[in-house]
This record gives sequence, C-alpha cells and structure tokens, in this order.
Amino acid sequence: MPLWVAFRGNFSNHNRYDRARQVAVEGNLQGISLGEAVERINKLPVMQNLPPGVVQQPSGSAKIMQDIFGRFGGALGLALMCIYAILVLLYNNFLHPLSIMAALPFCLGGALVALMLAQKPLGLYALIGIVLLLGIVTKNSILLVDYTIINIQSGKTQRQALVESGVSRLRPILMTSLATIAGILPLALGIGAGSEVRQPMGIAIMGGFTTSTLLTLVVVPVIFSYIDNFQNWIKDRLRYGFGKKPSRS
Repeated sequence: MPLWVAFRGNFSNHNRYDRARQVAVEGNLQGISLGEAVERINKLPVMQNLPPGVVQQPSGSAKIMQDIFGRFGGALGLALMCIYAILVLLYNNFLHPLSIMAALPFCLGGALVALMLAQKPLGLYALIGIVLLLGIVTKNSILLVDYTIINIQSGKTQRQALVESGVSRLRPILMTSLATIAGILPLALGIGAGSEVRQPMGIAIMGGFTTSTLLTLVVVPVIFSYIDNFQNWIKDRLRYGFGKKPSRS
C-alpha cells in the first residue's frame, strides 16, 4: 500500500533550529502506522545520500516514538533488576529467583504474538503493558517455587515436592489467571470511548499472561530441578571436596 503524505512544508530560510536552517515537512498518515511510515521514509533514495551539512532530525510524534523505544530497554532492565533483588531478599538465595524469572521470556513472546495476530502496533501503551506483565507473571512462579521449597524443607524429595506443588497450586494459579484475563478482556476488545488507543496494552497483557500461565506449569518446575541439583552439587563439593564423591543414603 503506498504511503500518502499531505505535505505542509515551510521552506523559508528564516526558520532555524539550533542555529541551523530548518525545513519542516509534516504529513498526515492514513491507513499506516507511524513506525512503518518512518521506516519507508528512511528507505527512500533521497534519504540515503543527504548532501553535506544536511541532517535528518525527527520531531513531533516521530521523536516521541524514538525516545520511547530508546528508553524502553533501560526501563525493562531496571524492572528485571528490581524483581531479582526483591526475590533474592525474599528467599535469601541467589539461584532460586532465576527459576522464578524463567517465565518472563514466555510473557514477552506471547505479548508480541498477540499484537501480531491482532495487527496492532507496538506503541507506547503496548510497551507499558509488557512492563506491567513482568510484575504480574512472576506471581505464578512464586506460588510454585515457594510451595516446592516448603515441601523440600519438610523432608520430601525433590520430585515429590515438585509434583505436590504443581497439583496443589494448579487451582489458585488458574483462578487468578482467568480472573486477570477476564478483567483485561474489555480493554483488549476495545469496548468504551477512546479505548482503541489503549487496546494494544490489553492485547499485550492478555496474550503474554495466557502463554506464561500455560508454560509456567511445565517449564518452571523443570528449571527449578536443574537449579536445585546444581546448588546441591556446589554444596557437596564445598563440603566433601572435588576429589571425593559424597555418599547419600
């Protein structure tokens, strides 16, 4: 589909920005997202070889979009660091929080797939929904891992603890997940005045929460078993040394 832009440029040399002559070209987009429009403009031959002294500088909505995507990585990294620090303080352990955070990549993939299927842009509201997902998704993993640790401390084997935690925590995980999805459904469907602007956030949250809930029940116990085995191996090596094999009853 061609990009139709209505030019409203002011090519007077009296307009300046940062003490440099400025030529502003604005356009109204129809049937195309802002990101796709910027990408097509940057691929134009005239934009590939700009004359000396001529630079391209986005403004308006294009500049806001550039700033948002540029700072999203920092916000995402800060959110992950805060989650990990809180879990370390909660469990007094540096390895078990990794098994809890293993569900986070699944929510990101689910959010992106949901936006792609709904043909919604990855804009500001969708990014807010993805950051929001990081805090919500860890709840299911905490329920599984916390109950598993309690079972192990009570004297059960690792396999028994994982199976019992999965069976006993299945109902609360499904109930809270279905309640969250049902609550975000009106936003994802775009019901209400002005909801089409916030609709990508609801779609991202619903898609990411759905995939993370389904995969958390399978992936988190497996990763927990590997991390717990590695932690026990480190403890045995520190206690018995690397040259001796500990005897287990």
